[in-house]
Amino acid sequence: MDLPFTARVPVRFRDMDAMGHVNHAVYLSYMEFGRQEYFCSMSGLRDVKAFNFIVGSVECRYLSPATLGETVLVRLGVTRFGNASFTMHYRLSEETTGRPVAQASTELVCYDYESRRPRRIPLEMRQQITAFEARLREAPSDLAAPLPESEPHT
Repeated sequence: MDLPFTARVPVRFRDMDAMGHVNHAVYLSYMEFGRQEYFCSMSGLRDVKAFNFIVGSVECRYLSPATLGETVLVRLGVTRFGNASFTMHYRLSEETTGRPVAQASTELVCYDYESRRPRRIPLEMRQQITAFEARLREAPSDLAAPLPESEPHT
C-alpha cells in the first residue's frame, strides 16, 4: 500500500508505560500528529479548526514495541473515499532500523459542527487530497519508500 506522506515523532518519556515501551493509546496520538501534519502541509493552514472532519473509527495492529530514544516514522495516505467519509491508512516504523511498529487505519467523517451531522465530502477537498498525494508520489522524499509488510511481534 502506497502511503505518500511521512511525519517524524520522537518517543518522549511521557509516552512510556510501566512496561518500558510506548503505551498502546499513544500510537493514536502519533497518528493524530501525522494527520495534522498531512492536512497542514496539504492546505498550508495551521489552524486545525479549518478541517471539518472527525474520527469515526480506528483500527490498530501493534507489531513491535517502540521505546524511549527512538523516532517513529508515521507514513500515511488516503486510501478510500466514500460519500461522507474517507479512510486513511498508517504504517509506523522505527526510523533508524525501519522496524515495523504498527499498522492502522482511521475512518474520517466529514462533519457539520452546526447541525452536528455528517456531511458529504466537498468535491474541492477530494480534489485537493488527490492532487496533494499525486505531487508527493511524483517527487518522493527518501522517507516515502514503502516498508515491508510484517507479522505482529510475539
